[in-house]
Amino acid sequence: MTDSFHIPEVLSGLGTPLRIYPPRAGAGRAGYFTISVVLALLAGLALIGIVNPPEHNPPPPEALIAVLCVLGGLALTFVCMGLYSRSYTLVLFPDALARLGGGVSEVFRWSDVREIYTYLHPFAGKQRIVAQDGRKLEIDVNVKDGKELVQTVQQTLFDRMLPAATKAFDAGQTLTFGTLRLDRSFLYYKDKRIAWDQIAKMQFLYNAYTRSIQFEVRTAGTLLLPWCVVRAQDIPNVDVFKKLVERKRAFAL
Repeated sequence: MTDSFHIPEVLSGLGTPLRIYPPRAGAGRAGYFTISVVLALLAGLALIGIVNPPEHNPPPPEALIAVLCVLGGLALTFVCMGLYSRSYTLVLFPDALARLGGGVSEVFRWSDVREIYTYLHPFAGKQRIVAQDGRKLEIDVNVKDGKELVQTVQQTLFDRMLPAATKAFDAGQTLTFGTLRLDRSFLYYKDKRIAWDQIAKMQFLYNAYTRSIQFEVRTAGTLLLPWCVVRAQDIPNVDVFKKLVERKRAFAL
């Protein structure tokens, strides 16, 4: 696949690409424009119904006008979204991930990644990488085999981040994971803390109401109400967080 895809010269220093992830069919601008065309056609049918209503049981003109306005408004919205949307290609290198699109190349070296946010879901996955300088890269279904790339990046960054985090944790430092913090004595959530031996249950579970996996902590005295609830997708470097927590308390099955 790399033979048919031109790698910009500026990326030559990153070595040989491991794999190229092109835009998924219908993603980006093409996808938005396709949706807008379908909506415009449906709006046209509503307009025909207003101008030339059927002889038998014609719908109220007010209803057709309302449908025309809604569909036309949505079609215009998707056109605007398409104008600002850009499709891109992601190129996986041994030590970096590059994003190519619109004639611009952007490189995210693993050593420069500060945080990774992973949206955990039983049937889908996407993630956001945040570099030390604040640059962000999202990986989702807009690229072909995006779910596979999410898993690859997640494992790669976990393997790189865990040793340093474990060393800092064992040295007694307090590590921050969004609204959660932890050290060898306590787990912190916002402005409160709990000792590890006071925790009765910890678990990551899927919440159908929020449609996301969330992290819950419960104490022995308040099993009905959790001590804290945080969506997994809001915990940076969630795999590292989970591994460090497991050093103090086992997760509930």
